[in-house]
Amino acid sequence: MSRDRKDRSGNWIIDNHGDSFLRLAKVTGFTSWRPASTVLTFPKQMPDGLLDVTFRDRPEPDPFLIEIESYPEPNTLAQLRDDAAMVLLTRGLLPNILLVVLYPKGNLRIDPEHAISSSHGLCELRLRVTVVNMWTISAEELLAANDVGLIPLVPLTQYTGPPEAMLQLCAERIAQQASPKEEGNLLAATRVMAERRYNKVDLLRLLGGVQDMSWKQIFESSPSVMEAKAEAERKRACKYILHLLEKRFGPAPEDLAAHLRTIEDQDKLDRLLDVAVECADLEAFRVAMNRAE
Repeated sequence: MSRDRKDRSGNWIIDNHGDSFLRLAKVTGFTSWRPASTVLTFPKQMPDGLLDVTFRDRPEPDPFLIEIESYPEPNTLAQLRDDAAMVLLTRGLLPNILLVVLYPKGNLRIDPEHAISSSHGLCELRLRVTVVNMWTISAEELLAANDVGLIPLVPLTQYTGPPEAMLQLCAERIAQQASPKEEGNLLAATRVMAERRYNKVDLLRLLGGVQDMSWKQIFESSPSVMEAKAEAERKRACKYILHLLEKRFGPAPEDLAAHLRTIEDQDKLDRLLDVAVECADLEAFRVAMNRAE
């Protein structure tokens, strides 16, 4: 299984079923959650998922950083330390960290604690994370949670029966519990997780044929990706409007340009594009922009 496919599937599950991962880590008592926007920050160093989770007794959402690793690696905790530092730098909060490891690799295990010291020993940073090794969890435990967002992880767990029965059960649970919009993506994500353990085409067909699964759809339906695409489209619209106004009337005043960039509604920007084509002057555009608010 390629890392790209695992990453896309993992990203999609976290963005769409982040609460399932919270329950996997025994986090309870939260009232709501949503994917935090991370796409536009440090694009070369991205965690698999960052959630803002709201609890009844806390005034502000708490950040939960989630990483999915295929198997234990010696440098995993160092990478998590860097991710935690990124969140601390950009958000001013140390995130709660959940590491989900999908497959075993020899005798390697990830220690939940990691420490580094400064060159002269005057400073030490210590990191502690929650590690969930999927192969140590029973399939019955995940199925008993009755959480469709956990179904893609079931093929990685302990199961005493034949794999055909387990994968058939996964497919049935998804058919029963998933919305029509998510059913195909959940089947695709489940197949990705099952491929590493069961490299049998006939067996994997229980989760649907490859032709039924769109990895591009999984990636592009991620809320964080959709948010980044919407922001990029908004910026392009503002840039084009200002370019058009400059061509017709000369450079737009800074306050007008700044006001335009605060408009987040793409429909309003589309209407203002028409105004920029037809307005008599910059003042007429400004009036139309104010009315659009």
